[in-house]
Amino acid sequence: MSYTGWAHVLGGVLFGASMGITGICPGTAVCRAGANFGSSKFESIFAVVGLFVGVAIFSFVKTPLFDAGVLDAPQGLTLYGWLGLPYGPVAILFGIGFLVLTALLDRFGPERPFTPQRPLTGFVDRIRGDWHFGVAGVVAGLTVVWATMQDGYIGYSGSILAVYGWVADAIGSPTALVPKVTDGIVWRAGLIGGVLVGAIAAKFWSIPCEGEDKPVPQPTEFRIGQNMRTMTGALGLSLGAMIGGGCTTGAFMAAFPTLSIGSFAMGGTFFAVGVGTAYAVAFARRPKMAT
Repeated sequence: MSYTGWAHVLGGVLFGASMGITGICPGTAVCRAGANFGSSKFESIFAVVGLFVGVAIFSFVKTPLFDAGVLDAPQGLTLYGWLGLPYGPVAILFGIGFLVLTALLDRFGPERPFTPQRPLTGFVDRIRGDWHFGVAGVVAGLTVVWATMQDGYIGYSGSILAVYGWVADAIGSPTALVPKVTDGIVWRAGLIGGVLVGAIAAKFWSIPCEGEDKPVPQPTEFRIGQNMRTMTGALGLSLGAMIGGGCTTGAFMAAFPTLSIGSFAMGGTFFAVGVGTAYAVAFARRPKMAT
C-alpha cells in the first residue's frame, strides 16, 4: 500500500468517524445486505448505495485534493525500509508484538463470551458455534495470501471501486478512477458477489447465541430517516477509504503484513477515531440517572 501523505489521516478520520457512528465497514455493509439485516426495511440496501455514492464523490474531489497537496504522489515507504533492515526480522518482531497486543485485548476487553442456544456436539457444531472466529480468521488470512500471490492486495473498498469502474465502462462512460477494465479489476469486483453469497449462507449455517429465542425479526417498516443516516454513514466510509487508500480489510488485514507506512497511518487513524467515536456515541446514549 503506497504512502500518500496527509490523505491517510483525512481518510482515516472520515472512515473512523463513519464506522464508529454506524457500526459497519464496507465489508459488513455488504454482508448486512446479504443477510437482510437492519432496523429499517431496505436499510442494508441504502448502505450499499451509499458506498457507491462515496466513490462517485471521490471521482470529483480527487483532483482538487491533489492540487491542495492533501494527496501526494504514491511512495513505496515501508517500516523495514525506513529502518534500513531486512523484511524478515522486522516482520517477525512486528508479528510477535501484534500477537501480544491481541492477547491483552482479549484478556482485558469487555467482549461477552459466545454462549450457544443449545449444547454443541461434534466438530461441525463447534465450527458453527464458538470456533467460527478461528475458522473464519484462517480462511480470511489464506484468501489474503492468495490475492497477494496474484500481485494485488484484497480489500472491500477496492472491490467497490472495481465494480464502479466495471459498470461505468459497461454503460460507455469509463471513469478516470478505473480507466481500463482488466482481469485484476474483474476478480476484485467478484469479491462483492462472493460476500453476498457468503452472508446468505452464514445466516442459515450459524448457531444463534443464548438469548436469541427466535430468529432475528426482519424489519417490516420503512424508516426514511434511519435509511438516509445509514446511507450517509456508508458514503463517509467509502469516501474515507478512497482518500485514505484502504479499509479494514485492504489497509489493515492485507496491507499491515507488508509493513507499509501508509497502511499504518490509515489503519491507526481510523481505528483510533472509530473507537473514540463509538465510545462518544455510547456515552451520549447512556440512560440518564434519575435525580
